[in-house]
Amino acid sequence: MKRCTICLFTIFYFLFLTFIGCKKDKPEVIQPVNGPAIEAKSTTTYPDGGVTIQGEIHQLPSDVKEVGFVISTDSTLATYRQMYKQTSPIAIGSFKVDINTGLEKGKTYFYAPYSLTNTNLYTVYNHKSFISAGGKHVKIGSISPLNADIGDTITVKGKYLNQSLLLVRFGIQYASVYLHNDSTLKFTIPSSIDQITPLITFNYGSIIDTVTNKFVLNKPVITSFTPVATFRDTVIINGDHFNRIPELNEVHIGNIKIPVVKANSKQLKIVVPDDMETVVNSLTVKAQLQTIIANNKFSVKTPEITFITPSGYANAVNGNGVLRDIITIKGKYFNPLAYKNRVFFEGNETQILSGSTTELTTNLPQGPYPRKKATVKVKFLDQEVTYQYDVTLKDTWVMVAGAFPFAISSTAGAFTINNNSYVLAPPTESDYLHKSLWKFNAATYTWQEIKIPFTIDHCEITSTANKAYLYTSDKTNNFWEYDPALNKWTHKADYPDKVRYSSTMFSIGSNVFIGLGNYAGNIYDNNLIANNTFYNYDTITDTWKQVADYPGNDPGARVRSTSLVLNGLAFVGGGAIYTPDYKLYSYNPVNNTWKKANDFNMPKFGCFAFTYKNTGYVSSDLSGNFPNSTYRSIYKYNTTGDSWTMLSETIGAAFLGPSGFDNGFAIVNNGYVFIAGSSGSLNPQLFIAKASDL
Repeated sequence: MKRCTICLFTIFYFLFLTFIGCKKDKPEVIQPVNGPAIEAKSTTTYPDGGVTIQGEIHQLPSDVKEVGFVISTDSTLATYRQMYKQTSPIAIGSFKVDINTGLEKGKTYFYAPYSLTNTNLYTVYNHKSFISAGGKHVKIGSISPLNADIGDTITVKGKYLNQSLLLVRFGIQYASVYLHNDSTLKFTIPSSIDQITPLITFNYGSIIDTVTNKFVLNKPVITSFTPVATFRDTVIINGDHFNRIPELNEVHIGNIKIPVVKANSKQLKIVVPDDMETVVNSLTVKAQLQTIIANNKFSVKTPEITFITPSGYANAVNGNGVLRDIITIKGKYFNPLAYKNRVFFEGNETQILSGSTTELTTNLPQGPYPRKKATVKVKFLDQEVTYQYDVTLKDTWVMVAGAFPFAISSTAGAFTINNNSYVLAPPTESDYLHKSLWKFNAATYTWQEIKIPFTIDHCEITSTANKAYLYTSDKTNNFWEYDPALNKWTHKADYPDKVRYSSTMFSIGSNVFIGLGNYAGNIYDNNLIANNTFYNYDTITDTWKQVADYPGNDPGARVRSTSLVLNGLAFVGGGAIYTPDYKLYSYNPVNNTWKKANDFNMPKFGCFAFTYKNTGYVSSDLSGNFPNSTYRSIYKYNTTGDSWTMLSETIGAAFLGPSGFDNGFAIVNNGYVFIAGSSGSLNPQLFIAKASDL
């Protein structure tokens, strides 16, 4: 009613100005010619607000279509001008208009009757005044619905609703009123609402009326949703009482908040993000300021592996460097972000080179591979998917372990007796005086510590068929026998010469031989005194005797020379401080003679030497000294032809730097060769090869 009244007033006001020619500064009131046809009579004000204005129609103006009252806050009827139309039929006699709202308490208002003809002739008659008691308070008859969603329309029925400047609030949030008359209000629940059960209040002037009926936002309901989907799929959530504006809804899958791309009151649509954390997740929706959890779980589709490159090289080393094959994993439902997929070969993680939802490519990692083959697993979020077939390793040398319970860089020697292998080493690099024997389980690649009941500094160790012999190259010159069957150490006849450092030690039959090395403790001392003598220890008689000297006459001491025993002969070469010894000699214990063999560019020291079925093999951390060699090369010695051949595939001591292994050991056990070493004290690795494949 208020809005209509304002509109009519505006129309009539401008018509009035037009037809009666009112001045701009003060409107002119046209007086009736023969006395007032319509007269203002009286007002009745009410204690609870409102006023009834009464008038008298003495004479009906010609062609009249409307009569009523105009009120204002000044006698010229120009300020705060409002028009109120009489709603009953127009007739001679008294008439009245009720004004219930829009009045200010204690204020003086001026009122005058008016008439309007069909030709829009507007006439105002005499005016009077009254002091207002204010407007009537809003009276609520009904409000519905009392349970609704954000953005829904609320309808209020009642009386005196046509208050000027009436504002509706939910809590402290204002609602948008779009229908407003004396008996009806309609407004929408604001999106900024911050309470589930807000008080609804009407604010007009200085008055605040509170709706006593309790209003509650509807609680959202999830009836169903897409239960399984993969990355970037659309998930549809069905239910009721969702927010119609997508941004007003919050959806979480697990801990991940996911934007809503489309929404209405009964359906939400989201897209599975790439950064999911778990496969099985709770699904929660927050709408209407309330959070609900779906009864069922949402699952990200688990990848399916359909094919993997069946074999490849992990650590092969050839003339072009380390050969590591690229493995292709085909399937579906992989994470579209390649780096989000994690791939493991026998538990060894490898870098993803490229990927898509249907294919991943990666290098075959270096290992270890204790089974000498690789189970492939793709770690997907918090789960793993395992391929049903293993990848076969093409490498001749396979890394089977990457850790040791002892300081591999301080290894002092190794030997094998009756297919039981032992390594002499301290538990840590700093505790080098307390060396132990470490018994190797060739089936499980595990170690058992066997403590030695005396301290050892510099030493050499070798073995015969069933005993090991240890020379402690210190001031004691002690010589010990170890019986692995009894785990017993026996002190034997001491070595008879001066203390010999960095010597060469080997056994032929029941005899142990010690030679070369020097008389000083530091192999890098420029004043080293070369010692080319050899001594023979007879394990049966517990006696020592000097045998033929090593025939090499190169300047400088031969330290850490390499020896191989083949067909009852010992082949000794290499070993040096700065310049490798190219010469190779064989020793025949039967006639106590040395014989020149084919020269071979043996590394200065640090060789890994082993024999298998009367064939000798040599590798080294300084294998670049070998002729035509790559690092970590392996050479095989043929005694019949007195020749050396470099194997096409060398030991794959991967990622140890350009020099490969630095210190370590080589053992042969039950037809397999084991070589272990490290780069300094870093990256310890144990490799295995089938001896017959070499």
